[in-house]
Amino acid sequence: ASFHALVDISRSFDGGFLTFVLPLILDGMFNKMAPALFMPNTIQMLQKEDWTFSQVGARKRRDRAVQVGIIAAVLACVGWALVATVRMLVPWLVRSIAIGGGGIV
Repeated sequence: ASFHALVDISRSFDGGFLTFVLPLILDGMFNKMAPALFMPNTIQMLQKEDWTFSQVGARKRRDRAVQVGIIAAVLACVGWALVATVRMLVPWLVRSIAIGGGGIV
């Protein structure tokens, strides 16, 4: 099982930006923000002698799932705020245009 985990981890490093560089960046950011919740990046984890390759792979999959959940929640909040702002501004713009554009510079 540990051999298969090592092969999977090794393959994940071959994918370019999305599967190698971006996870390193995200791991660094999330580990700095919440070190009790997120482990360091995979390369640093592989250097821990008390962790097997299978344990590292499982932990990084958990970290990724939580990272995706947090990023999705933040994007949902930003999207909601954007929609709320547009809904607030559209009636104002329509009124301004209807009265001759007096409020628009």
